[in-house]
Amino acid sequence: MSAIEQDRTPHALAPRRSAGIDRWALPLIRHEEILLFVLFLIVCGFFALAVPAARQPGTYLDLLRDVSPNLIAAIGVTLLLLAGQFDLSVGSMLAFTGVATVSTFNATGNMWLGILAGLLTGPLVGAINGYLVTVQGMSSLMTTLGMLFALRGLVYVWTNTTPVVDENRFTAFTAFYQGSVLGVPLPGLLAVVLIAIGAVLQATSVVSPSNLIDSMENAEWDGLLPYLTLANLYLVGFNILPAFPMDGGRVLRALLALRMDYVRATGIAVSVGQALAFLFGLAGFATGNFFLILIAIFIWFGASAEGQQVAVRGVLGEATVGQVMTRQPQKLYPTDPLTRAVGLTLSTSQADFPVVDGNERVVGLLTMDDLLRGLQETPGSPVGMVMHRNFPTASPEETIVAVQARLAESRVRAIPIVAADGSLAGFLTAGDIGEAFRLLSVRPQLIGRGAVNR
Repeated sequence: MSAIEQDRTPHALAPRRSAGIDRWALPLIRHEEILLFVLFLIVCGFFALAVPAARQPGTYLDLLRDVSPNLIAAIGVTLLLLAGQFDLSVGSMLAFTGVATVSTFNATGNMWLGILAGLLTGPLVGAINGYLVTVQGMSSLMTTLGMLFALRGLVYVWTNTTPVVDENRFTAFTAFYQGSVLGVPLPGLLAVVLIAIGAVLQATSVVSPSNLIDSMENAEWDGLLPYLTLANLYLVGFNILPAFPMDGGRVLRALLALRMDYVRATGIAVSVGQALAFLFGLAGFATGNFFLILIAIFIWFGASAEGQQVAVRGVLGEATVGQVMTRQPQKLYPTDPLTRAVGLTLSTSQADFPVVDGNERVVGLLTMDDLLRGLQETPGSPVGMVMHRNFPTASPEETIVAVQARLAESRVRAIPIVAADGSLAGFLTAGDIGEAFRLLSVRPQLIGRGAVNR
């Protein structure tokens, strides 16, 4: 072989090697979804080797269940992004929809009415956003940013910053999330079906595939990063305002608390927040900006709620349940007829009753809602058929502040006080806490003297 041939041989083999690499590398580069899927498989393989639990199929089914709400929301958000629009209110709308659904459950006792209320809130909020963006010509970024804070404020005011609990315990509703079909989580299956429907229809109801490709090629992607950066800056700027319930208000209170007591610092921070809310409201009315007015309402009520909570904690302090509870409440037994509960409600000041067994151990809680529902559905049934079997309890040594939070979280107006042996020691109602607060606001030393005890 000549020297010239020897020099040419490596150069002749190089394009072949390069062509072999291109055959599998170029599709990954050109198709980002394939590259992402390959990276996903690599990550799964790594954790399958490093973490034993990751080798079990149930782990991935649980993961699918957890991410399915995000998958479903991502379908609509993806279509918005392809159309060059944004929606920053998705998370707040999800919270608002959940509160509307469960609140309707509790108000009507009907699961399907609650589901209908939740399904209607999404289109309603979307219609408002769509009208402001398409008809009024407002920026989708600013519109949905305002809707984000407006919905968050409505949720705070509606729930008084406490969790909303399904008092009816509709197991059929929770089965929508916890259930499975052929071992596949139901919400994950729903997400996959929706994605499959979009793939089959090729999203022709929104834009044809050819037009979508053209619009993607002609889109000015250079402005996307500044646009997203601006959106996050707006969020950060609003969140650091010195007004409750934003983080800036909490920072202001922490700084003031370095030089004064906590309650007074909270009062000043609340006043600053309400002053800013007043200015936002004036600006909204002056400019006709609907969302500035909603944000002002959100800040005002959020600051008021925070101030009230701190004031209650400051007055009640370390007062215990045993110092303010009703020591000899009216009680019921599981075998008592509902008519006995009706008689006690009409002849005493109690509307909720602890239910005890023959050994005086607490086994249930009958609320006014339970009584009304029982009288409507099964008037001849005993107390044990309609009472709460899962209910909060407290001990006499706990603080009123802690038990008040438990009452709000459980969405009940009264809580049985249980001794160490499980017997009924007393009964604490929201009215008892209110009376203690009014008395201690005037004379805090009453607790030390035991004057509040009943």
